Amino acid sequence: LCELLLPHTAVPLQDAASFYQPQQKSPFVHLRRHGQLRFRFVRHAQGGLALEELMLHRKTFGVIGICVGSAIEEIGAAYEGFMEDCRTRTDSRVLRCLVFDPEDSQLSQDDSKRKNLITFPRKPWPELQYHASTIMQDFAAAVLMDLEQRVLNANLSSTVMSSSFDIAPASLVASMQGGKGPQQQDTAEAAMDKAREMAKVLSKKRHLGRLQKAIADLCLLAGSPTDALSHYNTAQDLARATYDQVWLGAILEGMACAAVLQAQPALSEGGDPDFTGAVVQDVLELYREALELYRRHGFKQLEMQALMKLTSFLVEVPVPPEHARLAKQHLQDMIFLVQALPDSREKLRVYLEIAAVYQVSGQRRKAALWLYKAVLISRE
Repeated sequence: LCELLLPHTAVPLQDAASFYQPQQKSPFVHLRRHGQLRFRFVRHAQGGLALEELMLHRKTFGVIGICVGSAIEEIGAAYEGFMEDCRTRTDSRVLRCLVFDPEDSQLSQDDSKRKNLITFPRKPWPELQYHASTIMQDFAAAVLMDLEQRVLNANLSSTVMSSSFDIAPASLVASMQGGKGPQQQDTAEAAMDKAREMAKVLSKKRHLGRLQKAIADLCLLAGSPTDALSHYNTAQDLARATYDQVWLGAILEGMACAAVLQAQPALSEGGDPDFTGAVVQDVLELYREALELYRRHGFKQLEMQALMKLTSFLVEVPVPPEHARLAKQHLQDMIFLVQALPDSREKLRVYLEIAAVYQVSGQRRKAALWLYKAVLISRE
């Protein structure tokens, strides 16, 4: 049954337009209505991870539950169980519970108050495919409207204030170290008071910067890179001013993604060489600084993910020979770093990405080797 949904990883916004019913004026002023809303399906939704706050594209924005009528007794109980599971494991607000092949007795249990419940009658496979396509268009419109509402309702209370990626400025740490002698007590207390005031100011600015980044991420997810860049620029200034180094790296990555989206379709179709070359150079400079920030502070997982994105980009777009050599170097860095990842699921993702890079580069034997490694780790 999942095969009905998996083909719909990219839903054209034009197809979803008939289901799009905004409650307020859209905050995405420059949204491209001719674009696509892309989905990445995961089997298990899990919220509350630190990485989700740093990079919103890892957050779950929609959940689809699949039930088979013969496997459940009551539709109502299955639906309530699905809703409760969503409430405890994710903050997603776009939910759909799909029930396939319901019995006649179960159809009589269908309650119109269960607004997220959709039943699929027994139909030939082509008709089910058509219904699934319609459901995903409605789902895409609902996700887009949810992204809009998140931007409209964004405030400091909805943004993480402290995280595992926080780094205290060296000057602030030094100022909070008081003197040890009696003669220095007054000076130390004054320094501590000053440091506390500095910490409050820095904390507020950091919080504002992270709010701007969150809004920019939501704009980018909705397919509005121009709106995203406007917020990323503000977030970048605040992150630099407050020494929010790791968040600055994530902001720079977002700016690179926005630049790539803005340059489409010319970039992927090999447009003007001067234009595409300038875009590639901008992306390289942004990622170079982001990678340096991650390395300086020892965040290997973030470094690995940035390398994955940059390497995939360099092998998929037309680039000069020197950039192709850079992609090979980044690929070797990925192979070196992957062994240090503690999570087997993250290793699996990296193995598959390495295989994909080799496949695009025409090195099929190496691609097959890394696919084999991915199979082995998936069995552990």
